[in-house]
Amino acid sequence: MKKKCIAIMMMTIAIILANSVMMGFNTAAEGVDEFTDTHEHWSREYVNRLAQLEIIAGYPDGRFGPEDTLKVDEFLKMTLRAIGHKVEEGMDYWAESYIKLAKDEGIIGENEFTDYRRPIRREEAAVIIVKAALKIEDAPIPNHTSYAKRRIPDYYDIGDEYKQEVLYAYSMGFITGAGDGAFLPKKTLTRGEGAAIIMRYLDKSMRRPMRPEDSEIVIVSNTFNGLTYEIYQPSKPEVIDVIRLMQSNMSKSKGFASLAYNSTDEVIFFDFYISKEGYEESTIFTDCSLIIRMAEWDLDNYFFIVSNPENTKELHRDVFVDMFKHPFGKDAEKVINDFDYFI
Repeated sequence: MKKKCIAIMMMTIAIILANSVMMGFNTAAEGVDEFTDTHEHWSREYVNRLAQLEIIAGYPDGRFGPEDTLKVDEFLKMTLRAIGHKVEEGMDYWAESYIKLAKDEGIIGENEFTDYRRPIRREEAAVIIVKAALKIEDAPIPNHTSYAKRRIPDYYDIGDEYKQEVLYAYSMGFITGAGDGAFLPKKTLTRGEGAAIIMRYLDKSMRRPMRPEDSEIVIVSNTFNGLTYEIYQPSKPEVIDVIRLMQSNMSKSKGFASLAYNSTDEVIFFDFYISKEGYEESTIFTDCSLIIRMAEWDLDNYFFIVSNPENTKELHRDVFVDMFKHPFGKDAEKVINDFDYFI
């Protein structure tokens, strides 16, 4: 219990320190070049701000070396200082205390690296920054990471142990990839790229999450708790259209309609009840339900469940008649006749 309390206290201190770093960021002067070789470099803004926050430093000759490779120990130091930790450097090896702290914080595993002086790979950096971010932020929902997975052309080149965090890094906006969206997982990270990742960790306004066009997004709100989600279009675009149509048709029910989204399982439930009072009394006893599974491995299925045929016919039929016209097209009339016969 004592160790648990200490761990909670240390995390609280880290969050306070991180907020202090952001206060420094908000008041730091902008537009001042800290280094002689970043004036024309794309990473100039990221580098300058991190230098003002004393998260990074350049070479003795006044250069930063934005195209130089970034070492594992250097990226760990940048990450921990961005979190808010102030660590005294080791005597024999300057990064020893940072490495120990990174292990204690769970940012790296005990045996994850055997050489901290080597250049860090992009997939490794993604894991470190995501683990740091998930200490204070929620993970992206599976629907968003599924979208990223389909749009990273070299996804299958990423090591299996790095895949989840790389998808999170894209979805959270820490990494944007190359011009074609490729991640280049085995490529080493440059100092400029590392600065950009750390600055995006600190400042959410600088992030560029991978997301589709607005026309490919539908917003759903759970009836029972009001939680709202942006749902990205899966590989089967029709699904988004059906969700939109059902949302607009819910008001046609003469009873009461509710919507629920399980973000973990990627399932949407449109449930229909005899009345709002019936819903409030028990959400179990529905008249009928339409269940839409959005996970890529289960995307071909709609489930329509009728528990009370009479109520479905009298109260909710109009909702589904319009919906059937969309996915079934010219066969909709036959489907509607079958539906009427069934209920």
